[in-house]
Amino acid sequence: MSKFLLAVILTIGLVLPFTPSFATTAVQEMTGIQNEMKKIDGEIGTLKAKLPGLAALQRGRVQEVAQKKSKHDAIHKYYREELQKYNTRCLGRPLLGDHYRSCKAKQERLQQYKNAKQPELRRMITRVRELGRQYQETANEITLTKSGIQKKVNYKSRLEARLQSLRKRIIDACRNVPAGASDEEIKLKCGNVQFDGANSNLPSGDNLRPQRRGISITPR
Repeated sequence: MSKFLLAVILTIGLVLPFTPSFATTAVQEMTGIQNEMKKIDGEIGTLKAKLPGLAALQRGRVQEVAQKKSKHDAIHKYYREELQKYNTRCLGRPLLGDHYRSCKAKQERLQQYKNAKQPELRRMITRVRELGRQYQETANEITLTKSGIQKKVNYKSRLEARLQSLRKRIIDACRNVPAGASDEEIKLKCGNVQFDGANSNLPSGDNLRPQRRGISITPR
């Protein structure tokens, strides 16, 4: 094979990737990537929109647990203080007359208070456990949502990298497009761009002859 023929083959091999058909195909791919990126943006927005509501649920649960704990602690504090008063006044001492009746009444009041508060304390503990379970479930959902957002952001970054590569190759293929051309300019000058549903063929010029019908051309 002659050096001249080899040079021609090598030259053709270098030029083939940057043909108009490549540019058209690349522009179509670019449009597809842009549409996919818009879809991803919508999905990211939907996921992000969930986070404030989930965070509000968590704040509400934390607040309710704090309220329940405060009430629980207050009940226990009151009972311990009253029990300490009873023990100081009545425990280990001979109880006679009014002293006996006073201690007996105090004992009964403490027992009544305990009997009344025990069911309420059990309900509080059950509720706090339920809130803890809900909190963990929502925390898992928040983690999954943030992970989903990050995956879509990463996917969009890969699409953007592919888009940038296509832009460069298209501009290299289309010599009449400047380096800083917008996507719309690239599509207009490099791609076979048509409006959806539009007819790209113009009518024949045979029907464009001047018509004399209804027009008088006789000199006055």
